Amino acid sequence: MLRELIVDLSSPVIIKGYIKNSQVKDGQEEEDQPLEIHYILLPRDKLTNSTFPIWIDESVYVAISLLLEGAATLRPLTHDLFKNTLVDWGIKINKVVITRIDEDATYFAEIYCQQGEEEKIIDSRPSDAVAMALHFNSPIFIEDELLMQILSNENSTKVTDFIEQNRPGLSE
Repeated sequence: MLRELIVDLSSPVIIKGYIKNSQVKDGQEEEDQPLEIHYILLPRDKLTNSTFPIWIDESVYVAISLLLEGAATLRPLTHDLFKNTLVDWGIKINKVVITRIDEDATYFAEIYCQQGEEEKIIDSRPSDAVAMALHFNSPIFIEDELLMQILSNENSTKVTDFIEQNRPGLSE
């Protein structure tokens, strides 16, 4: 069974991690330095409103954020180019399904495309699949069993709670 996911303006999140710098250089303590910036997608289960984290790279974070904001770009970004190509070839995206997660917490997804009567399933990173689904206004799903596995995972729950507590406001 599939569960529909919602990806909206609250879904892409940036979390910054910092370290306390205890080094002294030229007799003065250096400023704290940013350690890492994490780009995370928090899709929401339409039925329960539960969220879970998917780490994404900066370029897909930007692409998804721009799509959700309805912002225009001067030139097509990668997902725009792919969408334009598919449309020119008469291919549409019917749905996206997040299908599994491996032991390294890497998610896998499939994009269901249709050209005429022929349906093709394309392997994809979930972040790219979500970006394409947003371009085509196509639904985004997750396997029910996978969602239950993620939501029952203590580490996933702790990460989601941390993100929700440290999420910057939408205006930041």
